[in-house]
Amino acid sequence: MTQDQMLGMAADIAAYVIECSFDGYPYETQPNGDVSYTEEAQDLFNKHFDVVYNMIEDNKETTQ
Repeated sequence: MTQDQMLGMAADIAAYVIECSFDGYPYETQPNGDVSYTEEAQDLFNKHFDVVYNMIEDNKETTQ
């Protein structure tokens, strides 16, 4: 698995966790029209991303 694939997988899983577990609506519309996570949702996404990415990295190292 390439670095980009690992990053993408971790981001997809972290986003899924936010979608399933966030209490409330996790998005806000910026003044320019872009939609992004709220600050709280972004913080949670970052934490989940780090955990998932580290799990993928650890598994990669044990299977090589």
